[in-house]
Amino acid sequence: MREAVTIGLMLATASVWGTGVSPSAAGSPSVRANGPAVAVLPLVDFSGVPDATDSVFSSLVKALSGHGVNLIPPETLRPVMRKHRIRAVGMIDQAAAKVISEETGASYLLLGSTDFISDQSEPIGGMSLRLLRIPECRLVWATSAGASGGQYIGLLGLGAVSRVDSLTARLADEAADDVAALVGDGSQELKDAPAPTIAIVPFDDLDPDRPIGAVASAYLLSYLVERGMHVVEPGLVQALFLQFGRMPRGEIDYELVGTLRDSLGVDLVLTGTVNGFTANVDDAGQAAADISLSARMIDARSGEIIGATNVSEEARAGQGLLYFRSGPVAARLMSRAAEEVTRRLGVLRQEGIVGGK
Repeated sequence: MREAVTIGLMLATASVWGTGVSPSAAGSPSVRANGPAVAVLPLVDFSGVPDATDSVFSSLVKALSGHGVNLIPPETLRPVMRKHRIRAVGMIDQAAAKVISEETGASYLLLGSTDFISDQSEPIGGMSLRLLRIPECRLVWATSAGASGGQYIGLLGLGAVSRVDSLTARLADEAADDVAALVGDGSQELKDAPAPTIAIVPFDDLDPDRPIGAVASAYLLSYLVERGMHVVEPGLVQALFLQFGRMPRGEIDYELVGTLRDSLGVDLVLTGTVNGFTANVDDAGQAAADISLSARMIDARSGEIIGATNVSEEARAGQGLLYFRSGPVAARLMSRAAEEVTRRLGVLRQEGIVGGK
């Protein structure tokens, strides 16, 4: 019997408020809440596993509260989103962010996705998260992380995590630690990011039943934001495209490139296509995983393609049951692919570009 890692079967179109977890219900904070308020928005589910995103959302709320983050309770945010018909999952536009800020007092929004979940003998999990600062609608932090139960094994073979909810709780705790340190008491000023300003048009998928392109796009965004680059919030990009009745994936025309430049000050546009992805285990428990994608970089001033590349990464049998000790194969493949795309296209060497606002 072959057992596939479940990664993105469909985009979730429903909100993930089902758990109704509040900071008080999640447990008493270990540190008193302070600093600017943070609201956690519903997450996108790329895992295709029922209730997985509800569990991740609950873990995030509990972890943020436990780290002393001044959290907007879900029961406060939920009616605001209903009242203003804010239905987007995993992203936000400027108008909706402003409404949430005005009605709840939030200074930051935490957005993201559940990328993959497998609750087998040794669970694996992964998520992508990003922190948006209001009113600038500026991404100030992002991460894409995966973990396996076995990677926590210590001396004498102890410490393995056997439950997927415990695993995602650990990932959430690590993310909450970063968010708490960044938000702090609110005294940290927003620093200018190095040029250029980058927009990511979601990567397309040759396999329409598996939205790996969305996961690859999230990993690419995290890689760039982690290195201090100014990446436009995907919700702002989507809102702009919807004004034209368009929703491009893997490609973009000259008109939309110009609109990104003039409306959002974009200098570079990154997009591409995931040509193939597999991650399976055979009857002997041997892993095989690979990803192949193509990527393009477009200069928003001219609309010209100034870089293009094809990237393939793989992991083969003998490297564990779908994970390395440093994390699941799927997460490592995505991280490697994002790093390689960025290196080959020279995105981090484009500091001299000045946008045409």
